[in-house]
Amino acid sequence: MKGDFKKGGRFIFLSPENIFEGEIHMKKSIMKKVITGLTMCLLMVGTSQLVAMASTPSTYYSLTPAGLSDIKYTGSLNKGDTTSARNKNTAVQGGGSLYCRVQYQTDGSDQTSNYLFTTGSNISMDYFHASQYVGSPMRMAVQSQTFDVYGRNAYGYWSPDNF
Repeated sequence: MKGDFKKGGRFIFLSPENIFEGEIHMKKSIMKKVITGLTMCLLMVGTSQLVAMASTPSTYYSLTPAGLSDIKYTGSLNKGDTTSARNKNTAVQGGGSLYCRVQYQTDGSDQTSNYLFTTGSNISMDYFHASQYVGSPMRMAVQSQTFDVYGRNAYGYWSPDNF
């Protein structure tokens, strides 16, 4: 018979009530799929952000070399990839300038050249041999200039990887 469908081994006539119940069931099913899809998208985006953050760590620093070539060091961070290091300086007290470079934490050997920076500098520091130090602890050295007798506080963010 036209308009009938089989449910559970018996035929049921398609009345307006049955059609309405079917529409509700279909809408619920579609909504479940949409919500599941959106949830999966959010999880994938969140996971990719965590992976990105894990491979390019950065940390806040505030160091005050005393003057006359004094050097202060950040804590160490593990190098995550072969990119250059980054110093995003927020300010240098008194409008002066300081030097920065990256060192291998274990033996204190310089892994980049010295870079002069001032308030607001965004320095990319190229490694001599970046691939040799992936996974290794690195630190940033901040040094006052040779003839600068004043201790200058510098603060900002740095990373052994580009961020």
